[in-house]
Amino acid sequence: MLFKDPEQFEDFLAPVVGDILIRPAAGSLFNADICMKKLERIGLFTVSANSFKVNKEPQKDFYGLTVPLTTFTVTEGEQKQTYDAPSAHLLSPGDSFDLSAKKGCRFLAATFLTAPTHDYSHKLLQSSSHESSINSNVSLFSQSGSNLLRSVARTWSTLNDKKTPVKSLPKNLKMIY
Repeated sequence: MLFKDPEQFEDFLAPVVGDILIRPAAGSLFNADICMKKLERIGLFTVSANSFKVNKEPQKDFYGLTVPLTTFTVTEGEQKQTYDAPSAHLLSPGDSFDLSAKKGCRFLAATFLTAPTHDYSHKLLQSSSHESSINSNVSLFSQSGSNLLRSVARTWSTLNDKKTPVKSLPKNLKMIY
């Protein structure tokens, strides 16, 4: 779906990401194309825009994973980090999110509701103290980052393939779904 008005784009994203401020990062023209799939506890979408600036105030109800298909910059506090092919950004509950791409922005994003993600993480780690060790920079070359990317990409492909039933989603995402 193509948007030329950032406020309409914000309204469209609201069911998946809540209140968000989106504007062009360069100039005044806004063109953004989005394809979104919403499951019960996961939202997945791809965005392609001429330039893109998004601001998300701290929230408590979801984790957000943003996988770059082109380079973008995320500002956290006073620190700026550039994300490209070998890494992705993980937004944790309680953190703000400022993403900017001044020239051609493309990314795959996933939102995971907090409660099922915590339950799944607790089952995997047999502990609930993992939250303090979560880093916003996810290396896609690490084993866990690679597995996460593969699961999200496979889920995205499955949801976009009309011939494949949703029950063939990756097992680890089915637990959160």
